[in-house]
This record gives sequence, structure tokens and C-alpha cells, in this order.
Amino acid sequence: MTGHRLLAEPAGFDGASPFVLAYVGPGAGLAAIGALLTMAGVAVFMLVGFVWYPMLRLLEVWRRPGEGAGRAKLEDRYSPADRLLHVALVDYDGLCAGPAPALRRIAGRIGLAGAAALAGAAGRFRAPTRYDADAPDADGELLEKASALHRELLRRSRD
Repeated sequence: MTGHRLLAEPAGFDGASPFVLAYVGPGAGLAAIGALLTMAGVAVFMLVGFVWYPMLRLLEVWRRPGEGAGRAKLEDRYSPADRLLHVALVDYDGLCAGPAPALRRIAGRIGLAGAAALAGAAGRFRAPTRYDADAPDADGELLEKASALHRELLRRSRD
């Protein structure tokens, strides 16, 4: 007996042929081809995503060593005082009640050249829905501090 017959006999074959021939219909054939193409596509995308793209990024950094400093964090580029110049506090209720002037003020604060285009978006705002503060078990002192903070922020937003 050959090795093939020994492996085939326990499976119920009569041992007449050492090879098993099978018919693959068109549906199973197309499914097998599709599975192979899918696996090949996955392999290609894995190479691109995990090898090629990171290598390109690494080469870009190596080619331009001086430009890495240009991508510094905001904290490194501006002092705390300069960062406050780029902050625009906005009273949401005031913005919704009169959006055009508020948008022009925001554009001026952040140094936007197209203030008119920003003010043109005034029609997209609507009045806010009013909700009553519901905090029956909140500390009165804490609520007063929160109200004082809100008043101060509103005052600063109008400056």
C-alpha cells in the first residue's frame, strides 16, 4: 500500500485512485476567485497602510529637518498673554438675538478679513430655548459663585 491509500482508506474511499478529483461549479469557482482577490487586496492595503505610508511620512521628516519646528504647539508659539488676544468670548443669547453685529465683532476680534461673509451667516441663528435652572439640592453659595462667574463672562463678552 502507498501512503495515499492509507490516508484515503479511513475516509471511506475504495482506494482505486490516489487522487480525489472534484468538480467546482461556476458559483463556487467565482466565490473562490473572489476570496483570493479579496485576500490579495487586503495584503496590498496592509502594505500601503502599515509600511508604505509611514515610510513616506518618515522620509518627509528626514528631508525637511527644519520644518518640524514650524509645527510647534500653540503653547510654544504664543505667550499666555498673546493667546488671550485670539480668544473671543461670545454671549450666546446676545449672538442669537442680534447675530450680525456679534459676528462682525467676532470677525474683528480674531482678525478675519471677510467679516461681511461671516455676518452673512446671521440668518442661520435662531433664538435659544429657555430652560430654568433646576438645582433644588445645590448649595446656595455655589449657585451664587456660578451666577457671579456667568455675569463676569457676559461682561467680558461685550467688551
